[in-house]
Formats: sequence, structure tokens, C-alpha cells
Amino acid sequence: MNRIDAILRDPVFPRIKAAVIGATGLAYYADKDAALAERINRRLSDKPTLGLAAYLAQLAGEGPTGPEYQALINELTVGETFFFRYAEQFEALCAVAIPECLRRNRESRLLRIWSAGCSIGPEAYTLEILLKRHFADQLRDWQVSIVGTDLNASFIETARRGVYGNWAVRGLDPAVLSECFDRQGDLWAVKPRFREWTSFSVFNLVDGPLPNYPRGLGALDVVLCRNVMIYFDEPTRTRLLDNLHEVLVPNGWLVVGHAETGQQVNSLFTPVPVPGATIYRKPRPGCAPAEEPRTARPRV
Repeated sequence: MNRIDAILRDPVFPRIKAAVIGATGLAYYADKDAALAERINRRLSDKPTLGLAAYLAQLAGEGPTGPEYQALINELTVGETFFFRYAEQFEALCAVAIPECLRRNRESRLLRIWSAGCSIGPEAYTLEILLKRHFADQLRDWQVSIVGTDLNASFIETARRGVYGNWAVRGLDPAVLSECFDRQGDLWAVKPRFREWTSFSVFNLVDGPLPNYPRGLGALDVVLCRNVMIYFDEPTRTRLLDNLHEVLVPNGWLVVGHAETGQQVNSLFTPVPVPGATIYRKPRPGCAPAEEPRTARPRV
């Protein structure tokens, strides 16, 4: 019997599985025991004498912010992403959501955006690139904040460095690549000019209510939470959507993954279809649904 089979047969395995899913919300692994056991085995590969009971005790003693728990989370989460992923959604932001935010906030001159589940950072940096390439004049003298968060501390460290391989910048127009990145051998570094508004921090989306504005995640104009909820069970998704609705300002905008739409989203937000994508608007209490969007699709 190999090590993974031994993990699966161990009576402690279901307890580890319940503890990990409960702490992280990663219900994706609820019916994927073999995948979970394989990732636990990776963490135990350099601890051959440590049994599952002792490993569970270590995790419980540390809690989700501890080093071994974080190392396991690193194994469980996926960091594959790239700049301008699902370009149609960024075009929708550029054509509809951002112009509306600029009109609505013209007196406060504040723009607050959250990239929730930002992985290694391209989504958050894409937002700053988009804003500075298309709205630089309108945003002059504005206070702009783009916050990227992820459960995986290793991903956040990579995001803060802002240096990526060819995969992450694949498909970018050469002009965008030249304007926004510095070549460092086989790597590409986001230029300082496109990192001024963007910050990153570790945050667990299922760990209670979302932080308030002093921590950077409240009174938000735009939230991107794409391909995150597919990992959660229905009660967790429902609670998260309620929380996202709460932290958005009236008429604020939500962008979710293509596989994450449905009644739960539609019950809280107004779908706004644009060519190639649908984005969602938080209705203002007592007001009519969002007005029909313009269909212009600027090049991003």
C-alpha cells in the first residue's frame, strides 16, 4: 500500500479534511479525497515519521495563519493566471463601469477597487494598467486604491514582487508589453508607474465578515471576485455574496467568473449585459435598475 492510499485509509483523514475545508472554505475538495491526500502527502514527504494524528494536531495548534497550514494551503490553491484574463470583462469595466464610477465620484475624487482572490497579482495590476492607459486624464488628482487579497501567503509575496514569466504576459499587445513592463532576462517586471495604486495582503474570504474601510475593503466601487466561488459550497457562496453586496457602495459593480453566475448573484445585483460579458451592479435602494450600458469596447 502506497503512502497516499495509507492516508486515505487513515481514520484521521476525514478529520483533517473537515478541518481544512472548514478553515479555508475550499469545498472543491469535498469530493476529491485522492487529490487532497496527494497534497497532504507532499507536505509529509519530508516528515516520514509524522502520522496524520500528529499532523492534525500541528495544524490545529497553528491555525490557518500558521506556517504549516499556509504551506498546505499553498499546495491546495492554484496560482495559474495571466494579465487581461477574460479580456471581455475588462472591456466591460472600461466601457461601462469605470466611466459610471467617475461620474458618480466626481466630487469625492475617490476610486476604490478590490481584486478578491487575486492569486499572484496579474488581475490587480491589470486594473491599474487599464486605468492609467484609458483614464489617466480623468483620474488626475484622484485618490485611487486597488487592493488585491488572497488566502495564499506565497501568492501574495509573488504579487508584491510584480515579476512574471512569459506565461503571465502571453497574448499581450507588444505596445502594452513595452509600455507597462521592464524586461529582466526571461522575466517581466511591472513598471513602477503601474504599481503606485496597487497593494496586496493575505485575507481569508470565508473567515467571518469582510473588513471595513480602515483595512481597505469597504465603501468599494468595484469588486472582482472571479473563479473563487467555484471552490466554495453553496452556504459559503451565499454568505460571501451577501458580504460583497454589503461592502459595495450603492450602484457599485461586481465582476464574477463566467461559471459563477446564477440566481444567487441575480437576487442581489442587477445584471448589466455588454458584448461578450455580463457585469453586475448593486441597485441603489428605492431606485430603478441600472441603465442600459453603452456598447463601446475600447482596446485594452
